[in-house]
Amino acid sequence: MHVYFFECSGEDALKNLERLKEQLETLFFIHSTNLLKNTKQPDLYLLEVAASEEPHIALPENTRVWSFEEVRSKK
Repeated sequence: MHVYFFECSGEDALKNLERLKEQLETLFFIHSTNLLKNTKQPDLYLLEVAASEEPHIALPENTRVWSFEEVRSKK
């Protein structure tokens, strides 16, 4: 399992990540998505995506991505 973090900041960050979330959720290999808001910086958002494959999708402006591979999970 891979976990991707899409970070977006700025005035349209929430709207951009909501749109990205909707697009990603249509892909069969996406297992879950969570949209998070930074408590210290009101215009900074993070979209967490668990997937079995890397999503190749156009990113909104001001968006950065981090990719992680699951090492250990609790069942």
